[in-house]
Amino acid sequence: MRRTWLWLALLVSIIAGVSIAWFTGYQAETPPAAAVKPTESSLLRASGMPLVAAPVAVQEGYEAAAWDTTGRVTFWKWTNASRTWGQVGVSTYPMLPASYGTPSITITGALLTGMSNATFIVSGQFSGDGTGNFIAFTNGPRGWGTIAPGAGGVLIPTGKRSTDNRTPGNSYTELFRDGYLEISEPGNLPLGTNGSEWQVERTYAWRSGAFHQASSTQFTATLASPLPATGPPFPTASCQGVSSGTYKNLAVSASTRFANPGSVSHPYLPTSVVLHLQGYGPVKGCDFTVTPDFPIVISAATVSGTAWITAPAWVLTGGANGNQDIRNLLP
Repeated sequence: MRRTWLWLALLVSIIAGVSIAWFTGYQAETPPAAAVKPTESSLLRASGMPLVAAPVAVQEGYEAAAWDTTGRVTFWKWTNASRTWGQVGVSTYPMLPASYGTPSITITGALLTGMSNATFIVSGQFSGDGTGNFIAFTNGPRGWGTIAPGAGGVLIPTGKRSTDNRTPGNSYTELFRDGYLEISEPGNLPLGTNGSEWQVERTYAWRSGAFHQASSTQFTATLASPLPATGPPFPTASCQGVSSGTYKNLAVSASTRFANPGSVSHPYLPTSVVLHLQGYGPVKGCDFTVTPDFPIVISAATVSGTAWITAPAWVLTGGANGNQDIRNLLP
């Protein structure tokens, strides 16, 4: 196995050395439950649709979606005052040509942090090549409709319907996570463990009438100063009690643990990284488990030559896919 030899600014107080980004958003109040929670059966009767989603509790009662297999989806509200379902919106989800057969569609809903209306994610086969599987809907200034990219990198409620896989907002993976809306798309990195893709995951939080990106697994490298060649060799007599510092003459590789997807709605994403550090000669190596975004400094090839850059630990992943690992892109 080829090893990447590099200088590593290793903060070996590993537990405290993890870089964590936190987004502060608006926290929604817990909606009061209606005295009598409406049933899915009651929505089936009111909507006349063959399929309905579980009601979602909101401030004034409940909201839900009902749909059929022709592309039609309707949105309904049950208020604590009326105790009846009333239609509040109508839209459409993407449809493939009839040659693909009757679509298999599921819809799940949730009240996201900071919102007063529920958001519904429609899952199905919306493109013939498997790149379009999800599209989300919510209420906005133009009424109920798709959630799609807007100006400035935000997602906005459009009030528009979806027609086919070319409709803006049609996504590879879309799901709810901890009160946020999360979208994951295939990246352009080599395939990972068992042929899995390194997907670019973006999490969006609701604020000021739009979904703003709160976090992403995509990183932007910055130039770093070359590490000094005066550091001592890495102390491999014992891995216990190694102090933070800069060390030289290291072979460094990484093994990455991925989330078990189970389905397309739970994509492969790196969850932890084991850094394998080995000094020159027949000395004992050390393993340190870190989070995927643990900060490191590495050398990388650019159009103007080799440069030192900042990066997350997962770029050193090795032994997962032959010579197609991410670290094989490094000089």
